[in-house]
Amino acid sequence: MNEGTRIFPGLVSPFRRFLTVCEGGNCRSVALARVLKISFGQPAISLGWRYASLEMWRMLGAWAEYIVLMEESFLSKVPDEFSSKYRVLDVGPDIYGIPTHAVLYGMCFEAAIDWSKRDFLL
Repeated sequence: MNEGTRIFPGLVSPFRRFLTVCEGGNCRSVALARVLKISFGQPAISLGWRYASLEMWRMLGAWAEYIVLMEESFLSKVPDEFSSKYRVLDVGPDIYGIPTHAVLYGMCFEAAIDWSKRDFLL
């Protein structure tokens, strides 16, 4: 197996580092990070834009290959210096309450399946 490649339940896929971002970092971004880590073996960290300092953004932004914003409106709330890494998976406002909500988890899982078909190159 090559460095940076992982075999995960029959899936061979290169590692991509994901920073998933919602407002508080407790629900939508956690749901996507869980799907990426547990179901697809991808390194993922969740973050809430409301509570993250610029230093935190710089550290995690430098680490991440992709920064997935869970709502398009967040583009105006996050530092411009990582704009080339931003991708949007708009699951709408947090009406879910928990990261394991079936509808939210399903949307995240469907997106990750699509991304896996491209070796997670977004």
